[in-house]
Amino acid sequence: MDTLGDLRASLGVRPVRVSEGGAAPAPAPADDPWGGLDAARAPPSLAQEIQAKYGGKTQPESKQLVAILGAVQEVVRAQGLEATPTAMFAALMASLEKPETAASSEVLAAMCHLLSIVLGRVPNAVLRAKFGAGSAVLCGIVEAKQADAGVVKHAVPCLGQLLAAFNHADWPSAVRPFNLLLGLSLDGRAKVRRSAQSAIADVLAGLQASPGALAPASEAVLKLCQRVLPGPEAAAHAAAAAPSKKRSAAEEAIAAAVADALHLLGALKAWIPLLAGPAAAPVCDLLLKLYPLRQPLLSRHATEALTALAAAPGGHLTARGLGELVGAALAAEQLWERRADSGTIVAAVRLVEEGFCRLAALDSAAAAQRLPRAFHTLVPQLASEHEAVRYAAGCCLKNLINECVGEAAVGAALAGACGGGKAAPPLLSVLASLEGSLGAHYQEAWDSCLPVCAEMLEKLGAGGAPLAAGLLERIGELCSGGEQAAEQEAGVDDALLLAAQNALGAAMRSLGPETVLAALPLDLAEGLAGRGEARTWLLPLLRMHVRGARLGYWGRVLLPLARDMGVRAAAAASDPARAREAQVCGALEAQLWATLPSFCSWPQDAAEALRQYAKLLFAAFEKRPELRVTICHALRRLCQQNRSVLTAAGEPVGWADPCVAPADGDDGAAVGGASGDEQDPAHAEAPDGYTPEMAREAIAVLRGQAKNWMPLLLSTYIATPAVQRGQVERAVAAYACVCEPAAAAQFFRAAITKLIKVQQQAASGELGPGAVLDGGDTDTERRATYLELSLSLAGGLDAAALDTLYKAARPGIHEREPAVQKKSYKVLAYLCEARPDFFEPRFAEVVAALQEALPSSVSAAKRNRLRCLKAAVLAMARPDGPRLEGAEGASREEATKQMVASLVSEIILCVKERNKATRATAFDLLVQIAHAMHEAEPPAGAGSDDNMEEEGGAGQPRGGLHTLFTMVLGGLVGATPHMISAAVMALARLLYEFAPVLAGLVPDLLPAVLLLLRSKAREVIKSVLGFVKVVSLRLPVDELTTFLPQILEGILLWAEDSKNKFRAKVRWIVEKLAKRCGFEAVAAHMPEAHSKLLSHIRKENNRRERRRSEAGSQMDVDEAEETRSRRSRADSAARTARRSEWDEAVFSDSEDEGTARTGRTARTRGSEGGRSRAARSARAAGAAAPGGRLPGASAGGDPLDLLDSRATRQLVGAGGARARRGAAGAAAGDDIQFDTDASGRLVIKDDKKKRKRAADDGWDSDDSDFEDLKGFERSGLSLALRGAKSVALAPSIAASLGGRSLGAKSAGAASRGARSAGGRSAASHGERSVRNAKGSQHSGDRFKAKKKGTGGDVKGSAKVEPYAYWPLDRRLMNRRQQKAKGAQKGLDKVVAAAKEGAARGSKAKRQRQR
Repeated sequence: MDTLGDLRASLGVRPVRVSEGGAAPAPAPADDPWGGLDAARAPPSLAQEIQAKYGGKTQPESKQLVAILGAVQEVVRAQGLEATPTAMFAALMASLEKPETAASSEVLAAMCHLLSIVLGRVPNAVLRAKFGAGSAVLCGIVEAKQADAGVVKHAVPCLGQLLAAFNHADWPSAVRPFNLLLGLSLDGRAKVRRSAQSAIADVLAGLQASPGALAPASEAVLKLCQRVLPGPEAAAHAAAAAPSKKRSAAEEAIAAAVADALHLLGALKAWIPLLAGPAAAPVCDLLLKLYPLRQPLLSRHATEALTALAAAPGGHLTARGLGELVGAALAAEQLWERRADSGTIVAAVRLVEEGFCRLAALDSAAAAQRLPRAFHTLVPQLASEHEAVRYAAGCCLKNLINECVGEAAVGAALAGACGGGKAAPPLLSVLASLEGSLGAHYQEAWDSCLPVCAEMLEKLGAGGAPLAAGLLERIGELCSGGEQAAEQEAGVDDALLLAAQNALGAAMRSLGPETVLAALPLDLAEGLAGRGEARTWLLPLLRMHVRGARLGYWGRVLLPLARDMGVRAAAAASDPARAREAQVCGALEAQLWATLPSFCSWPQDAAEALRQYAKLLFAAFEKRPELRVTICHALRRLCQQNRSVLTAAGEPVGWADPCVAPADGDDGAAVGGASGDEQDPAHAEAPDGYTPEMAREAIAVLRGQAKNWMPLLLSTYIATPAVQRGQVERAVAAYACVCEPAAAAQFFRAAITKLIKVQQQAASGELGPGAVLDGGDTDTERRATYLELSLSLAGGLDAAALDTLYKAARPGIHEREPAVQKKSYKVLAYLCEARPDFFEPRFAEVVAALQEALPSSVSAAKRNRLRCLKAAVLAMARPDGPRLEGAEGASREEATKQMVASLVSEIILCVKERNKATRATAFDLLVQIAHAMHEAEPPAGAGSDDNMEEEGGAGQPRGGLHTLFTMVLGGLVGATPHMISAAVMALARLLYEFAPVLAGLVPDLLPAVLLLLRSKAREVIKSVLGFVKVVSLRLPVDELTTFLPQILEGILLWAEDSKNKFRAKVRWIVEKLAKRCGFEAVAAHMPEAHSKLLSHIRKENNRRERRRSEAGSQMDVDEAEETRSRRSRADSAARTARRSEWDEAVFSDSEDEGTARTGRTARTRGSEGGRSRAARSARAAGAAAPGGRLPGASAGGDPLDLLDSRATRQLVGAGGARARRGAAGAAAGDDIQFDTDASGRLVIKDDKKKRKRAADDGWDSDDSDFEDLKGFERSGLSLALRGAKSVALAPSIAASLGGRSLGAKSAGAASRGARSAGGRSAASHGERSVRNAKGSQHSGDRFKAKKKGTGGDVKGSAKVEPYAYWPLDRRLMNRRQQKAKGAQKGLDKVVAAAKEGAARGSKAKRQRQR
């Protein structure tokens, strides 16, 4: 069967006969192998898919497959049938039944391959009907060709697909193929084995709904397991009993048995979840029996198979069987040994985790009963020397706590703790194990144990608070030890201390501060009296972590304590001898008061506590100015959090808070409902137990107390200096939002009345009766104060009252005084952004006022003015927004364009403002306007943003975005360089944001912008280079490549200008172009004069790639990963299909804006990772060192009492010191420690032993080679000689160390601090000349004979062997001949003298030989 004709004959292809009166079918075109099928009108058929996938491949197997496909199609068409999958299946099976088909293995393999593809499209009913005949044919092929891997690897999938569709009621018919596949699942050929295993898994998955067929199939798998899995043990016993002559055969048998077992274990990971329950249990027993062999591979794969069974959601294992499985895994000591393989332990941990999680879902009581054994087994793994084991154990323990510890377990533990039960509840044992993990013998694992303890504390909750006392005490000892070590300036493990503090923070959030302080009392009075230790470190934790607590507890416990501390501080302040005590008590009082805002975060008893302690807080606010900020923060948090709860419940209170910045896209209602805790996300979300009813009661109490609080807050605001009003202003604004509208209006009238008086007295210049003198030293300051105060009250005012505020602020926007204008625009910005109830009815009036005030606007008010403009434009862009009064008959779109045209020049100029916030606002407004105009008037033919790349085609209307771009483009012909530079920056921002839409304008725009590079104004050049940066980042590569000649020609004009970093910017652009378009494309357009720049960039890039590829250490790998991540981010930023975050740094003077930031991040991450790895390595080394002692158990001292609670404190400090020493040793060697002095500077001490020298000037008199160098020690040579390998090298080292001549100070050294005219040190210039002249002292002249007529060299009195030395001079490598000649001048003498001496010596030697 060598030709295609023979193949067709074997397939039964008959010539097509044309009936009378009929025409022969039209031949298919040469380029259409599918008989004229129209792929454009119909989906591709199976034959077309196969042809498309394999038709273009050159492998012989693919060509054979395509040939078989064509022959099968001819067979089907010859029968008058369409080439459907069913017809192709019939033709292939008919051909496979013929004996001659098996003559060629290649053809048979191709037919089986094609059949495996076709079977996936054949209906199951057809396969079920033809199962008997088809399975017989395929089984015969597999059995006959079992040695031919090419045939079997394709026939096995066919048999598996056919077997998956058999009639489940007729299992006997499937026994033969199923057993055949079972046998092949252990085949040594990987592809055959994987195909058979996958087929068995598919069959078992299909039998899940047919228990009658699943049982015998599972029994067959069980028999295979019973035959294979005991094989390694049996082979090992046989090898042990075998004589030495048969040892090699026995070892081969062991290897074969282990290989079969591993193959079966790999299959069982997919099979065992699908087995029937009666068969799964014996298989589990067989897997568990592999553990005593202590073979890492067998144990790990067996554990992974059991994990697959335990994790299967639809497995047939019962809750009892699952519990027994988990118990057996925990009881297998071989899995948990310290010497066990880390991969095996990790697999065992995952088995326990999956088993317990599923067991908790099936039977929570059974899971709780087995939980103590799991914890007592897993907790020691937290101290493993393998990081993977520690991490897996920690995650497992956390998941076990979350899944298995519930209210029932906590209740049983509480009952058992009271002695009500016979046996101890499981949870008590679990807590005991966690408490033990914080003992001294787990010191190295504390950082892993503390997160688990924190998880347990959170799970216990307030109901389980009595059970947490032991854990809290242990964690408290760790924190106390860390603080004590810090006070003693000993080494402290910061990561460990942070983990302990986070655990206590979790306890404060879940258990409540009452429970934590009951277990760990502050004991401030005892500490001050010397009777105990004060836990002052708890106060910052209370401030950071408390939320959802009871405010009454603070007033009942902490407030009296704070008052006592205040009284003691006041009493001690009068006595100079107690100054230290006064300072300490004052600090403690401040810290206690600082916890008030945390207790005001979602308090459970806010209404009751406010009624009870309002007078005390009021008195403290009035009499203690230093406490006002804290109380203001607490009041603000109470108001804003309760408002947010009611707003979420559909009961908004007040209006938008003027001191809460609105998020992009938020309207006034959203702003009014903001929680206001944007600076502290931990307090932003309300806890589950905080109900709207509680918030309603708190708001009612706050409203009732407003008559007391608001006047005090307002008077405090006026009396406070302007720079210190921040917290008071926020408190006033928040409280005004919750006040009754009538009360807020009353306070507002008082403030606005004073504002009007201030304006009148400022206009008249006279202070009449009743003049306002508070709020500032001048009328300007007073006016700004009352404007700001009136704005703070706006959150409680209705639209009618806001009209008065607007009228009071409007004249200020025309003032030339920056402070007044800034505050006036701030008021208008709030009214425009957050109060649509005022803004929309007066839209035209406000816009007109803004346009009138343009000539008088000052730079300080630009940002707030832009906020007003932004609100106006966005309001116009809304479909239901207010209309702007325009010309008669003008549409909304035309009015919008007119407004934008009148404001665009101002916006463009604002991008050049000195204030960064103003620039950011201007850029943001520009983009917002562009989006609004683009959505209001999209380009013709553009239906969505997905078609942005097709927008702006030739001959089509460009839309609103093009209109705005044209407006900005007009700035390029501005009269001043400032305007031109601003226009270029605005164009760059728009192009960056809308690159796909505006890409069509770049060919016309880029030449005009590049022409500006010939300008003399450097600010224009700077902006143009930034624009080119944007082009190189955002344009598609294909379009960017076409602009390469123009870009390179323009930017290379400034390639040699270093001022303003232009040279660095040009290099950055060239490098970016080379990376995106390719070095070859850039080189093709690079001028010859600048080709070296591109070569340097290419070399640097290749060097970085080479270093990245050669990274061998873990730190190098991490750095490479960070570099790849950085490159990925850069590539994603360059994709035009996505919008990325704008970075104004493209116009900055930094040389490498992007890479500098990411590089710093990479270095920080690498250093952090390296430090943590070093610390972990140091701890692991300390734990594994034989004969090591616990820190604190010093040799010859008393043994460390591990039962003493104070031992924990000692170990925290000692462990921190050792961790620091270990990290330093890992980084810089064991003999070097880096310390710091009192000012924090690094002190490096060299503790290596020095060479001992004799008293004769530090020289060894026995070493005559150094004798002639005496006197050079003053030049630093005495230090250099210790590292020199020879005498000849010593002077050059000394010359590099010192700046003086050998033996005497140089003239230049005397003027070491002088500066030359060019900015260089004159001393350094002199030192270079001395270094260049040093070689003459070692040219060999001093070894010449003194007598005339005498040749050769003499040793002299020093008895040193004659030598000549000339130091290396880098000028010798200089390409300038004059420089190289000057450096070679002295060297030529040395070489000439050496050659002359060698010639004389050779001549004398020849004469002696004669």
